[in-house]
Amino acid sequence: MAKLIVSGIRTCNRKDAVFAEINKFIAEIGVVDEIIAGGSTGVDMIAKMFAESKGIKYKEFAPNWQDDLNAAGMVRDSRMAEYGTHLLVLSNGISKESRNLINEAKQNNLVIKTVGVFEGLTETEMLHPTASPSFN
Repeated sequence: MAKLIVSGIRTCNRKDAVFAEINKFIAEIGVVDEIIAGGSTGVDMIAKMFAESKGIKYKEFAPNWQDDLNAAGMVRDSRMAEYGTHLLVLSNGISKESRNLINEAKQNNLVIKTVGVFEGLTETEMLHPTASPSFN
């Protein structure tokens, strides 16, 4: 049962490009039973839209700022990595948040793919791998 975590830049509003990257990764790994995201704006919100549009089960792991305080994002990342089987990061993988989720995913032996630099590229650049460096 494949559970795909999709994470990335909060300021991204390129729905078509995000959909294309999710579709591409699903084609590589096979059927996905569930899409997981962290409840943020940008890539997370678009991942939810993708799941809804494809009839794929969706699960959100929103950070619990009240109980976990400043560590809420890190605690959420840990929970997602324990739950998921695959991770797609649409970011440069350098941000503190992306790096933490990637490290958690590695500790939990998830299949990981990062695509970056995601922000600032045109949709044409996003859809052609030579224009968008990939970090695996």
